[in-house]
Amino acid sequence: MWDAIRVATSAGWKFSPTELSLDLLALHLAIDSEFWKALGKIAGWGKRCRACGLICQEGQCGGNTPWCPDAQEEWLYRQHKFIDHVAAGKPADLYFEELFA
Repeated sequence: MWDAIRVATSAGWKFSPTELSLDLLALHLAIDSEFWKALGKIAGWGKRCRACGLICQEGQCGGNTPWCPDAQEEWLYRQHKFIDHVAAGKPADLYFEELFA
């Protein structure tokens, strides 16, 4: 999680809360869209098809459709996956370890 914070900070994200517990920090990161946008900027994330869940490249869906009927920004997809991960009771650090593996 700390690596993700450093990456987002290097892209211009400003971290203001101090002295947060890890649980509160995870909650803060879960709802901070600017944090996820900053991560996506550094990682070069594009769009993901909401129909099949695969990465969209040049307007083409990576799945079984000839075009992406409902593409969303990758940072939003990753943010929602993080929320699901934490809601399932899994450690926030584990999500970021897998994200940057």
